[in-house]
Amino acid sequence: MGISCAPEIFQKRNQENFGDIQGVLIYFDDLLIAANSIKEHDEILAKVVQRAKSLNIKFNKNKVQFRVPEVKYLGHVFNVAGMRPDPERVKAVVELKEPKNKLELQRVLGMLNYLRRFVPHFSTKTAALREL
Repeated sequence: MGISCAPEIFQKRNQENFGDIQGVLIYFDDLLIAANSIKEHDEILAKVVQRAKSLNIKFNKNKVQFRVPEVKYLGHVFNVAGMRPDPERVKAVVELKEPKNKLELQRVLGMLNYLRRFVPHFSTKTAALREL
């Protein structure tokens, strides 16, 4: 049986180990490198690799991706233009069936909530539904 707070511990350790490196984004066991150019990316990557070596940290070669122009991550797509919702998640929301009861409506609102940062005045637009 594992430790129930293991993800938080892992997040903390990764933050301690790599959090000071500019351009490194950390989420639990994932490290993302965000850079404006390949040169900058490679400089940040070199710092991460050097730090990992000094701490005897190994990365899973089957999971590592280098120099990708776009990353699907946590239901979003990140690229040089910024962040947008993952089209697959949007499709799932668009294809939702009309809710038939309060519980189904709450589920729909939960899924719609994922898109709130991309919909101006989301709260106003969904207020009537939340009042049902």
